[in-house]
Amino acid sequence: VENALDMDVIKNIVGENMGQKQNSDAFLNKLLTQFGEIQAAQIGEICCISEEGAIIGTLLEILRQYQFPRCDGITEKLREHRSEIKSFISKTLDHTQLPLGDLRP
Repeated sequence: VENALDMDVIKNIVGENMGQKQNSDAFLNKLLTQFGEIQAAQIGEICCISEEGAIIGTLLEILRQYQFPRCDGITEKLREHRSEIKSFISKTLDHTQLPLGDLRP
């Protein structure tokens, strides 16, 4: 992907103090940090998708074992995976770049 911003546009974003080394270094540091976070978020998203599939597979396997009316013990079996699901939710929130208020059910 080509860079859509040329140096004049970048200088306008930073402001008149672009010539000062401290300001240009701070801008470059912030820009590279945000770019790195976006790149890392993509890797995290791939890991979350893989983990989500594994959790769904586990839940489906449990549901296949317990068919109505023989549902005794299903709650306990599902609760065994509570920590796994909590960990997945936590990781997903850590790798989300959008504010949670923007997410829809």
